[in-house]
Amino acid sequence: MEKNNNNKRANDGRRNNSRKQRVKIIKDKNLPAPQVNQAKKDRAKLLSKKAISNIFGSEDAIWEELSRQALGGSIKAMEMLLQYQYGKAGENKEVQQNTSKAPIIQFNVTKPQEIEETIDITEEE
Repeated sequence: MEKNNNNKRANDGRRNNSRKQRVKIIKDKNLPAPQVNQAKKDRAKLLSKKAISNIFGSEDAIWEELSRQALGGSIKAMEMLLQYQYGKAGENKEVQQNTSKAPIIQFNVTKPQEIEETIDITEEE
């Protein structure tokens, strides 16, 4: 049942074209999560930076607070600091140069001997 809404017209403005009923979307847990595009990532970075500056004042202050928590005995905070500074344990971060190069193709085609096709038109006596 739909509630009466005085602001909603019976149709969408076109003749004999009624509005569709709302469909409840049931999320399936077996479906993959929607992909996060670059705009959403950038927006999340901006919002988190704004929240950090509103709560802590600056980005430096959040690291100072994290180090205070680590000094107070928080293993999670200490682990975060160490992972940020040195990386995860056992993780090898060597950068390898790209060694693959395009193959060089050489064709061993021998040139045929050039046959002289000039005609001598000098008269002999």
